[in-house]
Amino acid sequence: LSSAFGYAQAIDSTWQTYKKSTGKRFSSRTSFPDSVDFIGWYANETTRKLQIDKADVFNQYLAYHQGHRGYVRGGYKSKLKLIEAAKKTERNAIKYNLQLKKCL
Repeated sequence: LSSAFGYAQAIDSTWQTYKKSTGKRFSSRTSFPDSVDFIGWYANETTRKLQIDKADVFNQYLAYHQGHRGYVRGGYKSKLKLIEAAKKTERNAIKYNLQLKKCL
């Protein structure tokens, strides 16, 4: 059973680490702006700890879903549905990036 909760589906221990690290003591997992900030913080942490580029959507997704330790252990490699979800997320990111470039 997971303690994942809120928009970002952050687990208790990681949310507490985020709040302590950022000084945002009153942030809430039920606040959309706080959750978006958390996701950005986590992506930065993933880049810092695992050297996964922020533009590497596939591996950032896996590291977010599995947690940093879980990603390093590689348990995701046998989870075909998770791999497909990461691939779909990567395809969507490419599509949305192309759309965004047309707007600029």
